[in-house]
Amino acid sequence: MSEKILDREKSLDLNIKKLKGPEGSAALGEFLEGLVERYPERAYAPGVVDEINANRITYVAEHSGAYAGMWDGIRVGDCFSGRLLVVDPKYQHTNVVESLRTAMFNDFREARIMVYPFGQKRDSTPEHFEARQRALVRYYEKIGFKLDPDVSSGGDPVVPMIWRRSEMPPEQQL
Repeated sequence: MSEKILDREKSLDLNIKKLKGPEGSAALGEFLEGLVERYPERAYAPGVVDEINANRITYVAEHSGAYAGMWDGIRVGDCFSGRLLVVDPKYQHTNVVESLRTAMFNDFREARIMVYPFGQKRDSTPEHFEARQRALVRYYEKIGFKLDPDVSSGGDPVVPMIWRRSEMPPEQQL
């Protein structure tokens, strides 16, 4: 698997919104349902929209009035506990993740995520899944995340990672 998959090649004019609580849950549910309809060959799980929480924050990237991607999580003090980052395959290899990341990094001093290659093709092999997982971990490391020594994956096929603003070089701090 090449690094090319995670390159951000095309810059789009995006509208980034921050939705809270039920509003974020509703937008994420609508986005995931649309992905399931448009990409039936991919494993999206609309059931992940199971928690309506007053501390829920959903960063939404829209392009030309359509959802391009979302980063969903829970506010825990000054920490964003990311639950799901998903980009419509049509908008992969663009600046969607960068734009969502910048919005989230501006709001928090710390972020925790569980890296999992969500939306893989249903017929993906375990080797493809593992290669995609490694590529995602390398990408997150490139943008400032590191393996989170305080969190266990609990046997799940996820990789816990953490970002701390205080650990970023001054020129990269937002």
